[in-house]
Formats: sequence, structure tokens, C-alpha cells
Amino acid sequence: MRHRCRSYNPGPAMRSVLSCLLFSALAGAGEPGFKEVFDPFHSAWPITGKRSQMRRAAFDRAVARRGVAKAIKSFSAFEDACDAVQKRLDKDHAAYLKLAQKWWGWRRAYERSYAKQHGRPPAAYPIPPGLNKAFIDQELQFKATRALKLKERLLHQWAMQRAGELLPAADAHERAQAEAVLGNGLKHRNQHQRLRCARLLGRLPDAPGIPAALRTVQNPGVLAALVAVAPEAAAAPYLEHAAWPVRAGAVRALRRSGTRHAVELLVGAHAREEGRLRDDTADALRTVSGAKPDDWQDWWSSLPADWSPPKPAPPKHEVDLSQSLGVFSDGKVSCFNTATSSRAIVYCLEAARPEPWKSLRDEVIRSVETLPDGAKFGIVVYGNVAKPWRKRLANADPGTRADAAAFLTKHKPDGGADMHAGLTAALKLAGGTRTAPPAADTIFLGSLYGQATGLYEDTRQVALEILPQNELKGVRIHAWGKSDGGDSFYLQTICRAFEGTHRGPG
Repeated sequence: MRHRCRSYNPGPAMRSVLSCLLFSALAGAGEPGFKEVFDPFHSAWPITGKRSQMRRAAFDRAVARRGVAKAIKSFSAFEDACDAVQKRLDKDHAAYLKLAQKWWGWRRAYERSYAKQHGRPPAAYPIPPGLNKAFIDQELQFKATRALKLKERLLHQWAMQRAGELLPAADAHERAQAEAVLGNGLKHRNQHQRLRCARLLGRLPDAPGIPAALRTVQNPGVLAALVAVAPEAAAAPYLEHAAWPVRAGAVRALRRSGTRHAVELLVGAHAREEGRLRDDTADALRTVSGAKPDDWQDWWSSLPADWSPPKPAPPKHEVDLSQSLGVFSDGKVSCFNTATSSRAIVYCLEAARPEPWKSLRDEVIRSVETLPDGAKFGIVVYGNVAKPWRKRLANADPGTRADAAAFLTKHKPDGGADMHAGLTAALKLAGGTRTAPPAADTIFLGSLYGQATGLYEDTRQVALEILPQNELKGVRIHAWGKSDGGDSFYLQTICRAFEGTHRGPG
């Protein structure tokens, strides 16, 4: 018996439904995922004013489709994206500097020749059109790539914040997936991905995986971030850890906890600590208790048995940037009107113009004189380039103090103010590896030019580039001076990110 095969012929209504399903499937297949969102050169992102909004919307759609756990896993791709943009930026900047040197070289040669023939400088410069066009085109290319790097940093900052917002609201299944991803992320080859996972673990309700995760982390910076978001009971033992960044993370955790037991632990830590960690514990105690005693041990002993810390004030939505930021310190060392108990300091000074440079130099020479014998210090001076006084931190003694003063007195400003190069050199001098904490825990930055120069001419971008450099170190940055044309918002941003103090001139 033969069977005749009949083709299926859907009606108009069914054809409409199938068309919608097919269109949705094709749209989903072409919809950028996390990998594409973090690819700065992907064709879906045209160079227009809406580029950032398009990528953020695509990130949200990808989260809705695939879940926040996969979004967190994808953050590791950001490092590759930033590396790719940085390579292009370095190449474009080198080409720009080469053409700028050639352009200015031609102009100076013409100026000398014209003055020799006519006895006066020229009123106009007939720069060869080819050289002029090449220089301008390369300058535009370099600035476009630099702007792209800024957008990558801002996108990543936003995506991290977004993932942190979505985690607590996820359902139980999604949170379990996220916890597994974060636990595996703590073992990732990239240390910045480990740092992200450590911070995001604290956004999970009750942070269930932190106690177990603490036993697997070796990097001091990652461990410090994980301890800082740990519950009080899990963080308390780390108040006696060998690495100072980890102890600082435990202080932050107890400050956040704000219980009577946390205050008791902080009082004990304050009595044990020296240097910068003494400032950390004092500031945490003032924040939690609302008290300002001369002696914390006496204050604690005099409290009634039923005392409990006051409820913290609700956070302010508006931050008054005219107020100095930072921590309380009864330290004997001071610089730029900021006191510190630190015994390991790097001074980072801008040498752009003679008069500001003289005031910065004299203040640091005075500060170095106040360092106690045995303290360690280093100096970085930056103009068009960054120049360290020594390759390693030096012990404070009469000989090194005199040598540092001679170095600063002989240095001449060169007109540049490459803050990014200066802070990068200062962080390098502070030290720190994947297994050892930095030797220095504090940087004093002096900046009075008001405008950065060099690779990054925007203090906002300097701040965004310095943040990831110091995230794993945890060095406190205090600043004195101005930036952003005098507003100093991003100079204060650098200080706030690392619990430092900003004070303006005058």
C-alpha cells in the first residue's frame, strides 16, 4: 500500500505565529552577548554618541537572557579588551609624539632661519601641507583611541555596579549559580577577576560562601577585599594577619558590622597596631561609636555593660566635596596639613612650574625631617616624565634625609605635569607582589598645575587608570592641590577611592 506524503500548509494565523518565532530566533541569534559587549572593536558599536547607551542596553538584555552569573563570568574578557585598546593607544601615542617632534622641529628651524635673514620672528609659518596634515590626523587618531579607553573603563565600572545591584534581587537558583561562579572566579588566572569576585561575593544575601572562600585565597589584595565584605565572625581572626592590607580589610568589615563586639575587637586592634593601621582602627572606632576620646582603652573600660553603638546616620546622597576627605590620625608625621601614623611613605610631587614646585619641594623636605628613625620613605618627582629619587624605599636617617633634600633642591621643573606617570611610578615604588603586600602603605601626592599632561590629559581618566593599579595594593593616597581646572573633583575621587584626604591650596 502506497502512502502519499502531504506537505504541511499552515493557515494564515499559524503562519503569522511561525514568522514571529522565526524572527525572534534570528534576532536572538544576532543579539550581542557578553563577549560582544566587552569587545570595544565589535561592529555592533558604531562610533556615535549613543555607543555607550547601546552597550549598556545590550548588557542588560544579555543578563535577562543568560543570567547575572554568566555576566560575572564574562568580566574576565574585559581585561583582554582593555589590553587591546591600550596596545593601540600606545602605538598611536608613539606615532603622535614622533610627528609632533618633527612638526616642532621644522617650525623651530624655520624660525631660526627667518630671524637670521630678517632680524625678527616670522608672522606666519608655511608648514609643509603633508607634514601638517599627517600631524593633525595622527593627533586626532591618538585622541580618539584615548577616548575609547576612557569609555571602556566607564563601561566596566557601570557593569560591575549593575551586577552588584542585580545579585541581591536574583532568585535562589540564580544566586546559587552566581555563588558557584564567584567561588571559581577566586581561582581565576587573572588577579583582577579574582578581586571582582571577592567584592561581588559580599553582595549575595548573608554572603554564604565567604568563610569557605577565605581559605582558598593567597593574594593579599584579593584576600583583603574578601575579608572586607565578610561577616563579623569570619573577618575578626584576620585582625592579626601578617599582611597589613588584610588587617585593613578586617577593620573595614568590623566598621561595617558596627556591633558592640566589633568595637571591642577594634579597641584591642588599636592598642596593638602601629603606623597606618593605627589610623584605620581609630577612624573605624570614631565612625562606629561616635566618640572621640584621648585613650580608647580607658574609654572602653568606662562604658556601662549595656552600652551599644548608636545607629549610623543614613547615607547622604549629596557629597560635599569642599570638605576634606579621609581619616582621623594622631600621627606625628604630617605633609600638606594631613597627619599620618604611617611609617612607610612615598612622596609624589609635580614639577611643572617654578613657584608651585618650590612650595611642594619645601613642604616635603620639612615632612621628611619629621619621619622617625627607622621609617621608610621614597620620592617620585614628575613633569613630562616621572623620576624616582631611588629605586627602593630608604630608611629615614640623617644621611638619607640630607640626600633627599639635595635631590629635591637640584631638580628643575620642565613644564609638564604627567600625573598618571607620577602616580604609576609611586605605586611601583610602594612595591607589592601577588604574594607579598606593598612595603609602603601611604602616598602623599602634591599637584598644583591644575591640568594633567602626557598620555592622559584628563584627571578623570588619570583617576580611572590609577584605580585598577592600586586596587590590589590598597595604598592610601592623600593629595594636596588642585586638578580639573581648579575644581579638583577627580583628585578628590582618587583620595576617596583609597580612604585618603584631599586638601586644597589656600
